Amino acid sequence: MAVVEIPIDNQNPAFKFFTDLENVTYGFRFKFNTRVQIWIVDILDRNDDTILYTVPFYSNRDMTEFAKLQGVPPGILAAINESQSDDDADRFTFSLDVKFLYDDLKDEAV
Repeated sequence: MAVVEIPIDNQNPAFKFFTDLENVTYGFRFKFNTRVQIWIVDILDRNDDTILYTVPFYSNRDMTEFAKLQGVPPGILAAINESQSDDDADRFTFSLDVKFLYDDLKDEAV
C-alpha cells in the first residue's frame, strides 16, 4: 500500500468517516477544539467503538507513536504540513496545507 492520503475536509468543525487501511475498516472522528485551537481525532473500529480517544492532530509527527495498541492501524498515521512550516492545522488550513497520511511501512528497507 505504501503512503496514502486519507481525504479530509475543513467544511465542518466536527465530522466522522470510515476508511479501509490494510483491509481493516477504521473510523475517524475529528473535532476542532476552539479553546486550544487544534484538531483532535478519535480512532474507531468498524463497530463505532473507540480505540483511541482525543489524539491531538499535531503536524509532522506520528499520531499513534505512543499508542501502539491492539486495534490501532499498524503503520504511521500522521498530519503532514506541506507548506514548509511545522504549524499545526488550524480551523481552515486543515486539509489544505495539512494532509492526513497513512504509511503501512511495508516498503521500508530491511
